[in-house]
Parts: sequence; structure tokens; C-alpha cells
Amino acid sequence: MARWRNKSIENLLQFSVEKDDHTIAAKEWSFSGNVTDHCVANQICQLCEGENLRYHFEICNKTKEISLLVGSSCINKFDISVYDNDGNELFGSQKNSFLKKKIQEKKRELLLEQLRSLWSKSSEEEKEEIEYYVNDYKRKKGFSPEVISFIFSQMDKHHIEYTNVLYRISLRSQFELLSLVNMSETEQSKILPCLSVSQKKRLSKKKQEIEEELKNQKTFEQPFTSEVFDYTPSVNNSFLPKQDDSQSFYEPKNILPPQKG
Repeated sequence: MARWRNKSIENLLQFSVEKDDHTIAAKEWSFSGNVTDHCVANQICQLCEGENLRYHFEICNKTKEISLLVGSSCINKFDISVYDNDGNELFGSQKNSFLKKKIQEKKRELLLEQLRSLWSKSSEEEKEEIEYYVNDYKRKKGFSPEVISFIFSQMDKHHIEYTNVLYRISLRSQFELLSLVNMSETEQSKILPCLSVSQKKRLSKKKQEIEEELKNQKTFEQPFTSEVFDYTPSVNNSFLPKQDDSQSFYEPKNILPPQKG
């Protein structure tokens, strides 16, 4: 923690007008409103030099013509100013909510950009289908597994690059969950990056439940053994009619009356 703080203060003072007091230096900076979604957590904060960032927030110096790309944690910990769309400065939970909202807006912007590219290369019939799915997505805040599988297949068909993690999946109903379970491994591999941590847990749990059900079915569907067919029930012979020992069991009885000579 000490190393992180010392490195942050060092960089903040280096790029600020104020060179001694980091609390005064922080007042020179504010969030520009620009967010970059790299879609992969492999970026570095230019203030604390922390690694594994997916999102970069641009902060600008009010006096110097300079900007830094940082993580949201540094914005909060150094009390860097954040203003809403009307120019009002935000604090506390409102500040955090605004930064999260900016992330969602950026993700939505990138997603719609990819969908517009798909729409422009699609046939008239496909365009109508894509428009319907996009409008449905706006209402549900997520694509069903069948729909996202269709969209990704169309992206592949038209050679359009897309980022799986931008797409949100709806798994509210059992039908949606089972449809994902029943997909091929290739289809699932494209959809898994779209799932949240809780959704991945639900999917894993459902797979385990289905595997247990299949095991139980196999247990109750064991084939008959030879013992079943070799079993002969005992019979009380006293209730059976006596057989003529002079005639073989396999020879038919003469049921016709004897003919006269």
C-alpha cells in the first residue's frame, strides 16, 4: 500500500503545477468524461502504475495542457473532481455511480458500433431480424442465448470482428438456461465470455444437476440378467391332470374317432 501511495504522489506532483503538496496538486485535475474500454484487463494506470486495468479514465490538468489515463480507484482516492453533464461537481456515491454509468455508456457504444456494421452488410430480411433483436435487447438489457448465437454466427459469416465481453446475456428463465446447456461446445465457448460470475455459477450448477439425473436414469435402466430368464416357478402337480405315460408329450393325440372296417 505504501509503495502504491508513494508512486501515485510522485507521478501526480511530477505532472502538476504544484510540486510539494499532493492534496493541492489533485485540485488541478478533473475527469474529462472520456472512458476507454480495452475489453481486456491488461492496461496500466499512469498515476499509481497499477496493472490489470480494463478501463481507462482520462483526467486533465486544468492549468497545463496534459492528460493522464488512470483507473477509477485513483480518481476516488485522490479526490479528483468529477462533474455531471450539467457541470455540477459530484461527491461520494453519486461520483461512483456516474463513473460506472460512463463505463456502461462506453460498452453500449462499442456494442452498437459492431451491430451497425453487421446490419450494413446483411440482407434486407436479416436487417429486419437484427433490428428486432436489438430493440428486444434494449428492453431486456440482454440477449437470449439463441439470439446471441445467431448474431455471432452472422458476424463470422460477414467477417466482422466482435468483442464477446460487450454482450450481456439474459438467463432469467429456465428455458434460456437450458437452451445454453444444450448448445454445442463451440457455441458455448463464444457465449461464456458474455456471462457474469453469477451466471457462470448457475450454468455450472445446472450442468451438474443434469449429469446427476442422467446417472440416476442409467442406474434404474439396468438390463435383465440371465437369472431372470432361468427362473422357473414351482408348481403343485397334484392339481394337474394325469398324463398317459404311453404317449410321448411331443406326439399329437388322436382326437378323431376310429374308422370302421
